Amino acid sequence: MHSRTTAGTDRVHVLQTAVVVTDSDGRVGLRPAGERLEPFITTVRGGETPQDAAVRTLVHLASPRATPGRLLAIDWTAPTPDTTGSAAIVHLYEGQVTASHCAELEADGQIQFVAPGDLDNALPPLWACRLLAALHARVEGTVTELDHGRPRHPGALDRHRILSGRAQAAEGKWMPCERWDGTPTNVRGWLFAPDGRVLLLHDPTTGRTSLPGGAGGEDPAISLGVVSATTARATLSQDREVVGYHLLGDEATASVVARLRVLGPLVPAPCAPLPIRLLATPRQARELVPYAAVTRSELEAVMHLAHSEFELPSADCRPIAEVPCTGGVL
Repeated sequence: MHSRTTAGTDRVHVLQTAVVVTDSDGRVGLRPAGERLEPFITTVRGGETPQDAAVRTLVHLASPRATPGRLLAIDWTAPTPDTTGSAAIVHLYEGQVTASHCAELEADGQIQFVAPGDLDNALPPLWACRLLAALHARVEGTVTELDHGRPRHPGALDRHRILSGRAQAAEGKWMPCERWDGTPTNVRGWLFAPDGRVLLLHDPTTGRTSLPGGAGGEDPAISLGVVSATTARATLSQDREVVGYHLLGDEATASVVARLRVLGPLVPAPCAPLPIRLLATPRQARELVPYAAVTRSELEAVMHLAHSEFELPSADCRPIAEVPCTGGVL
């Protein structure tokens, strides 16, 4: 075990590295250990850096060519006055493993993927907190500083524990406009702010995050305007365009691209908490909504339409922003 003693104290600091591997659906890879699961964690050896330990872990898991991605989080965990032991400094790195190799590892029983919302049931609380914070940092392109697994400077994802309620959605089929003609059962909006980010709604009761949407109709663009005003207090521009349809069983959901003009103040409903309105890049939105709810083909079609027809900029990866309850003009 690699440890260091801080000057002026007899406390010993144990250095550890964890590798956070995710599959194409955003599920977290854990290592089977008998009847339980554990993170891919290793103790930093003498002469190693935390990144060296991450490389060693990935080489053992994947292949000699595997390399860790960027640093996601650093956690400091000290023993309490009532306990004995060492303080731990844990570096959490993103693990870069291809989708095909993830499937092979899962088939061989070397890794088991669990949804972010299942981390609390699969791991001790401290590790569940660490990994959820690392997933947030992965989505936002940041590095987060943790204290006993809790972010020192929590953002919107941390405050509302977004991803912890991400549900498994049934696999649907994406159909471009020119290949499907019918009346959609539902409608949902890719509502773009001027900077290229889109609006998401987070339900604090269910823990689910989604694109604004609701019941459809013969004219999806009109339906979206009604739904957006009701669920998100959003006023849209008149230039709205259906980009395609998400087909699931007998239901079809029309995806409509539109511009956000105004987000009005949220109105409290009896016995129901206010929804949380978030602004995220389109790629971040796909990572935060339920699995399979947005296919890669839909994301590509939406972004192409937003850039070519609506002339909106590409939003840079950044921390998710929470829109105030009072709203505002965009």
